[in-house]
Amino acid sequence: MNYRSEIQKFITSQHIYSGTRVALAIVIPSIILAYFGILKEYFLFPLGTSFVGLTDMSGPFIRRRNALLLAVVSFFFVTVIASVLKDYPPLIFVEIIIFGMFFTMLGVYGQRLAAVGGLSLVVFSIFIDGHLSGDQVFKSVVIFAAGCIWFFLVFLVVTKLQPYKLPGQMIGENYLQLAGYLPIKAKFYQKNADLDALYNEVIAKQVVIKDLQEDTREVVFKTRQIVNESTTTSRLLMLMFLNSIDFYEKLLTSDHNYRKVHEAFDDAGILPKIHDFLNLLAKEITNIGIALQSGVKTVPRLDIDAELQHIYDDYFALRNREMKPETLEDFMALRLILLRVSEVAEDVITIYKVFSQDLKNARSLSTGLDLEKFVPKQEKLNSRVFLNNFSLKSGIFRHSVRITVALLIGYAISKLSFLGIGHSYWILITIIAIMRPAYSTTKHRNILRIYGTAAGAVIAYFMLIFIKNDTVLLAILLSSMIMCFSLLKDKYAWAVFFMTIYIFITFNFLNPGNVNLIFKDRILDTVIAGAVSYTHLTLPTKRIV
Repeated sequence: MNYRSEIQKFITSQHIYSGTRVALAIVIPSIILAYFGILKEYFLFPLGTSFVGLTDMSGPFIRRRNALLLAVVSFFFVTVIASVLKDYPPLIFVEIIIFGMFFTMLGVYGQRLAAVGGLSLVVFSIFIDGHLSGDQVFKSVVIFAAGCIWFFLVFLVVTKLQPYKLPGQMIGENYLQLAGYLPIKAKFYQKNADLDALYNEVIAKQVVIKDLQEDTREVVFKTRQIVNESTTTSRLLMLMFLNSIDFYEKLLTSDHNYRKVHEAFDDAGILPKIHDFLNLLAKEITNIGIALQSGVKTVPRLDIDAELQHIYDDYFALRNREMKPETLEDFMALRLILLRVSEVAEDVITIYKVFSQDLKNARSLSTGLDLEKFVPKQEKLNSRVFLNNFSLKSGIFRHSVRITVALLIGYAISKLSFLGIGHSYWILITIIAIMRPAYSTTKHRNILRIYGTAAGAVIAYFMLIFIKNDTVLLAILLSSMIMCFSLLKDKYAWAVFFMTIYIFITFNFLNPGNVNLIFKDRILDTVIAGAVSYTHLTLPTKRIV
């Protein structure tokens, strides 16, 4: 593994960029509030910022904007209702039923609204017992809402200043996935290759690439600056994306009878050279992907034509030595493979030229592309879809019932005085974070969350015991936030690990010297929530006919 490339992929990816933006939007106001000595009083401001930031998913600007606006309105509504009814326990159970069902059912409209719904439940959970709002309900709600609006404004400003950042990063990710696809194809030329396993690996990678292409297609062709405006950057990004699709199609159709090729040429020494050359091309594609994510230019790292010529020299030497009438068909198959490899290499060279030349090709791309030819028409939100899913035949409905039941049980347990649980919100938040429609996913996330919480709590505990410098702790807090928000989608256990660290440090800043209580509550609440999450099996997971 090339660790340098892997690190570059990560630090230039949209995940780290998004995580950094959210973390800075939280930390900068917190530092200003702390400077004036009012951070504890206005703690709800950065808290609101963090929740709205978590709803921002990659996609077209209009959809992101609308989702953030919906999140701001939804969070405000939930905060008001929860704060007003916090002293009426019977009504809180009614709230849990209504909000649990409604916000989980938003998942019928896709991941974006599912995220808004899930985080609305989290916001409801932290205000459910009045711990954060106290007696100053109006002031607390306004401060929290201001923090929500702050992130929305940050989003608008950053998007205006860097309109091509997200499309560039997503197109770069397409090339990085293609760079991961090439080595799999290269393995077919290894001696004693397990062809059946490789075919399964190829199919799995194709699914990932296809899904990413669809997401990128939507962003590229629904970003007004790219489709309609005649800037060089927009046309260049368009060409790079179209080239990535063409490149993938070429790889997809370059299949051969590998068993027959290995029978004929396993001992000739040319197949390993094809394998090595394809891996070199993968490194070049990686270089292009990282450059696109970074927003910088790049040049080839090696002479592709010269490397390809070496393979052809070996092929012609082999053909002159061993080609006979009975091996003619084998050499024709090998020549076809080399032609395909040459086409792939030529595509890489062309992509480099488009990316680094004087952009004449980019200027030749016409503006005003017909969106309908590239992106399938998407149906508008329809209330009938929501209502039609109120049935046990609907998987999302059954999940909504399960998560609502789990929240009711979790809240009831938090009110048992002999357990000594100070507040119920962390149990409810953990239930919401863990539970997924599929049992296996819930079980897996449950285990990951327990591991991440335990490890993060231990590390954070010792940090707070031995590190007394607030500047160092603040740096660790910022770094942990960035890593948490960056890894939340793909590396859940690590995201929880860093989340636990920054929560410990945050609460320590707000209430110094209480680390033992924080440690006990965090672990106890997570264990209780993990146990409660298994109650989601109270309804069948399979569709009822």
